[in-house]
Amino acid sequence: MPSVTRLMSSGTRMALLLVGLGLPAGAAFGVTPAPVTLLVGPETEAQRAVVQAIEQALPPKAVALQVISVEAYRASGLDPGVVPPQLLVTVGAEAAAVTLKAQPPVPTLIALVPELTYRTLVRQHPARGKVPAVLYLDAPAARQLRLARAVLPRARRLGVVLGSESEWLDAPLRVAARAERFELVSEIVQSEDELLPAVYRLLDRSDALLALPDPLVVNRHTAQPLLLAAYRKRRPVIGYSRAFVRAGALAAAYSAPEHLGRDLAERILALLRPGTSLPRSPYPRHFAVEVNADVARALDLTPPDPAALAAGLRLQEPTGAGDTP
Repeated sequence: MPSVTRLMSSGTRMALLLVGLGLPAGAAFGVTPAPVTLLVGPETEAQRAVVQAIEQALPPKAVALQVISVEAYRASGLDPGVVPPQLLVTVGAEAAAVTLKAQPPVPTLIALVPELTYRTLVRQHPARGKVPAVLYLDAPAARQLRLARAVLPRARRLGVVLGSESEWLDAPLRVAARAERFELVSEIVQSEDELLPAVYRLLDRSDALLALPDPLVVNRHTAQPLLLAAYRKRRPVIGYSRAFVRAGALAAAYSAPEHLGRDLAERILALLRPGTSLPRSPYPRHFAVEVNADVARALDLTPPDPAALAAGLRLQEPTGAGDTP
């Protein structure tokens, strides 16, 4: 396992960490372990699992991994530009915001941020130099559309609610939906007050709903009313997370912490190896499928096997080119 400096909260421990970071930035990969700094947001169980998965996936002889918390970084008052790793990797939205604002002069990988959040951050902090590499937290909508087709072979019209941050997805979603023989029916809302009326209009015009991780559309206030409305109308919902499926959606393709850790480790190694191509898709490559069998039976559907669904979806994944949208 790589040597890891654990999350810190005091200036003293930060100072010790920076001493450990004083490794030669030009160390040859595969000869001297390449110094890689992981800047992480507030510690959560999921975040700890991701960091552990990264540690397990990275060969210790290739990478010397150092982990810094955003809290410790802010407490130190240090400019990110003084950190001399060969690669800086951020985990989560808070770490991404700090890094995109500072734009440190080292190769950077912005990781595990929802796509809509990343796009907002980039608008707030336009790149002054090299655009960082990125790995989104969420699955591509095209993967969810392929899942919808697999679990709902007779569905024809798929409804989706878009918020102000996801409105731009309307056109590419229609293209991706047509590829799966769906007619996309969309509603665009500007506030939570508009959400349920839009959902009910869609339920009357659609065979199923596609839920995307737009914070205006799906949040702790709106998720349950949206799922209840769909359940009363006997319309299945294709979600984007395990938690959303357990709350009442029919199915979702999602990346658990162990999947995300593997994806991130693969990209770290690709960025460190000269001449190695970074995956062209910014979405997680490793994923699983969750199915709510109770919801399936309530809708008179035979609960599909999640493992079989995931295997089938992997066979349909694009190779080389990025997924859409």
